[in-house]
Amino acid sequence: MTVTDTFDTVDAVCDYLLIPWPEVRPPLRRLHAAAVALGDSPHADLLRMDACHRVRLAQDSIFAAASDPVPAYARVVEHAAAHLETAAALPLAVSAVARDGDGHTQQDITASHYGQLWGGFAPEHYFDEATELLRTRFERNGFDLKRAAHERVLDCGCGGGRYSVALRRLGFGEVVGVDWSVQGIAVANARVREANIDGVSYQTADVLALPFADDYFDVVFSNGVLHHTYDTERGIGELRRTLKPGGRGWLYLYHRPGGLDRLTHYLARLVLKHARHEVCRRYCNALGLAANRIFFLLDLWLTPIAESYTPDEMDAMLARGGFERWRRAQRGSDQDLAERLFQREPFADAKYGVGENRYIIEA
Repeated sequence: MTVTDTFDTVDAVCDYLLIPWPEVRPPLRRLHAAAVALGDSPHADLLRMDACHRVRLAQDSIFAAASDPVPAYARVVEHAAAHLETAAALPLAVSAVARDGDGHTQQDITASHYGQLWGGFAPEHYFDEATELLRTRFERNGFDLKRAAHERVLDCGCGGGRYSVALRRLGFGEVVGVDWSVQGIAVANARVREANIDGVSYQTADVLALPFADDYFDVVFSNGVLHHTYDTERGIGELRRTLKPGGRGWLYLYHRPGGLDRLTHYLARLVLKHARHEVCRRYCNALGLAANRIFFLLDLWLTPIAESYTPDEMDAMLARGGFERWRRAQRGSDQDLAERLFQREPFADAKYGVGENRYIIEA
């Protein structure tokens, strides 16, 4: 049984995320109660999605200011709750939109969810953005690319393959991407064919039971994947098993404490816990949001499992997983939370908590 998949209350979410501000809990509870009161219909799901998006957009404005974000955040949540309370008094239309996941495992629901999100990425976001993000993260944290040409890399949980391609473009000799999503692997294969990229291959596989021999890869890479599985620690163990002695890797998992930024995501998870995924995607498409923006919103909001870890918990899991050395990346790309903390953005701790759990790991 996972932790986050069982959350049914605001207090459970706040306790899990180590939220230290009691003044934000009453408006959060009001918003959640208003969302539940809408009932179960596609129209209600649309209103819930809109409320979450309103909070997210307002958060961006709040964070752009140099003042304490907590009071303004509480007010924004109050306004979103009032909007839903008004909507609850209206006759909500009922239409036939199927509910996602009936009769499927969490693993299959997750694969389908991401499979719906990857295909629409514009070339500049799929190819160029991913490459430059990864290049900056590597360079700013001393992840040496000079020996990359002689290294075989595993992209564990490659999704639609954009980071697999980025790794190849950064000079790695061979990249093997694996993912459970058949849709994701299809997107990945189509992209490398269209762009005539060699040295990258893909296969459908379970990241918790990798189909490779021990000590097979020079580098293991897993970017925001294992926290969506039912056993993150087992996935870490698989990375270690398939990594050669003396090999290295890059691992990213969700973090806590996460500040207001993480709170917005987990609030949306709570509000949209039983929402129809198709309705949420239709909402984003109706607004004309770019595919990378839709991914950013729905990535964490709709996945069945989304665990987060403190730095101490990360240390313990890496040790139990068999890694001998690791260090937490202190910097990131300009848009990363860790970089904003590093640059001492005003009230960064309140906004971003401890920043992303990105680790350089060694066998």
